[in-house]
Amino acid sequence: QRFNLQHHFDKMRWIAAALFVAVLVSRAMSAPALTNGNGELLAAINAAIGQLNADGTLSSLRSNYYPPELTFRPSCLDGSVVYPSASATGALAQVISSGSLRLGRQFPNPPNNYINSTSGAYTGFEYELGLAIASKLSAQYSKTITVQWVDGSLATLATNLRDTNDLDAILGSAVIGLTRTWMTPSCSYASTQLSFMIKNTTRLFETITSELQLNDPLVKVAVSAGTLGDTWARANIPNAQIFAVSSLTELYNLILNDTVMVVVRPEPFNSAWLMNQTDPSAYKIMNFGDPSFQAVFTRKDACAATATRSIRTGNQELLDAVDRALNNIRNANYLNAILAANNATSPAHIPTCGAPVANFTQWPTPSTGGTLAAVIAAGTIRVGRTFPNAPFSYQQATSVGGVDVDLLNEIARVLSAAYSKTITITWVETTLTNLFADPNADQFDLIAAGIGNSYSRFKDFSFSCSYASLQPSYVIGTKNTTLRDTATSVSDLNVASATVGVLAGSTTAAYANNNLPLATRVLVATTSELYQGVSNGTFDAILRQDPNNAFWVAASGASADYNTGLYGNVFPISFGVRRDLCPVSAPVATTAPRANSASPIVHSALIVIVAGLMA
Repeated sequence: QRFNLQHHFDKMRWIAAALFVAVLVSRAMSAPALTNGNGELLAAINAAIGQLNADGTLSSLRSNYYPPELTFRPSCLDGSVVYPSASATGALAQVISSGSLRLGRQFPNPPNNYINSTSGAYTGFEYELGLAIASKLSAQYSKTITVQWVDGSLATLATNLRDTNDLDAILGSAVIGLTRTWMTPSCSYASTQLSFMIKNTTRLFETITSELQLNDPLVKVAVSAGTLGDTWARANIPNAQIFAVSSLTELYNLILNDTVMVVVRPEPFNSAWLMNQTDPSAYKIMNFGDPSFQAVFTRKDACAATATRSIRTGNQELLDAVDRALNNIRNANYLNAILAANNATSPAHIPTCGAPVANFTQWPTPSTGGTLAAVIAAGTIRVGRTFPNAPFSYQQATSVGGVDVDLLNEIARVLSAAYSKTITITWVETTLTNLFADPNADQFDLIAAGIGNSYSRFKDFSFSCSYASLQPSYVIGTKNTTLRDTATSVSDLNVASATVGVLAGSTTAAYANNNLPLATRVLVATTSELYQGVSNGTFDAILRQDPNNAFWVAASGASADYNTGLYGNVFPISFGVRRDLCPVSAPVATTAPRANSASPIVHSALIVIVAGLMA
């Protein structure tokens, strides 16, 4: 007996040691997050989304799964689609070589990801979208690429994206804003809107008319941890009892069993859950706030401290600093005041980063040799712009002003305080084509021209949170009074007798090429040429966007001479920086193995443990 007991003790010590070794090996073999090629992967996904938007697939998927009242708010302008090349050791190259795109998702999460109760098959808007993206990538890179789904809560997926190589991207997170600075969103593919669902077990059920009535110590509110609803609740209803949970099943169970009386989550998700309840009349759903954007997220590239060619690192650091300054300016309501002062409130601003979070006091640390470090050392941000470009940058009565001028001066003031160094704005005037022509040039640190992201620009540039919005529009002048007096839409310009002026390098130029093939389309380099052309009869009409066209027509003093109209979608406007270049020699994790499964060494250790247990 003593021998048997000692034998068991020895075996248990041996097994414990083997388990300890297995854990150490597992941790040692866990692949760190790739630091190279994530921007390439996101640009490729973005190009796929652009193609799906152009061929009608996105619209069809949205109509199948989303209610029509959730109007799609695209975060990117229409335009040409450009796929990037894959650098040898980057994330895009590994997706292509492995033939697998690992997408994180919340599951079940109807109507995005769920199992059809009749067929038993996986389905949903984002499920079909993920497969469609993989199909586009397969066609572009001549390699069959399939989707490997990774399920988890949004908070867990986001942390894994940052810390591991278990994921390539997260599909289906509404724009998270500034609280997770290691993630970069693609162009949007759908829109959501925050809502609260309240149960009839509370007296507020009959009387509530505003989300702010939830700010009561007696009100219990459930939110999904780490989401936009969580951020909103903590900032706007701090007096309520907030239950932040990681599981969507747990979230809705809280209201089912009357632990809480309210769930805050975006639509259409509350409605999708309610459709499967036995008594939907026991609940009420109310939408509130700005639209949010559904997007694909990848991790940001982390680059070496030095770079060849111009300054190609630290651009994202500068953009993060600008985003944090924008957040603080929005909190102070300065942004709304700047838009109003420059007649730029229409179309209404669609924020791409959601509601502002608390004022930032921690700022990005500038890496040696990077753009942010150069800005601080020089005491100036070199900003590329087109000029004049009313109402964003134009000559006012005694000085140059506009939305971009006023806002960037305020951003410079905020950054000056943040980095204890006076920082000013140095304007670099150029054409729109030159702004985007050579991302490797070192002419400016930031671009600001009342611009929006686009599927093609995404390849070389990253964009800030939005600060205003635009919508494509046309202006028809007096050269052809018959056309001016009879046209009711932009499609009326698609006639052989029409001469249409467009700005070279703009998305309206791409639109004209694709949609007005019968008209004579004339490219001009500057906005001055564009407006002179329609006023002096060189052009029958011009295409640009509001608020620019509306501002110019009003300032002309001859509004009756012009026929104007809007078309297309409303788009957010952002500042842009060059994408950081990750040199091939970057010393950190550029060749991290894909973590599709446990390593063979861990498997061997586990086999030894099992063998020991059987001994």
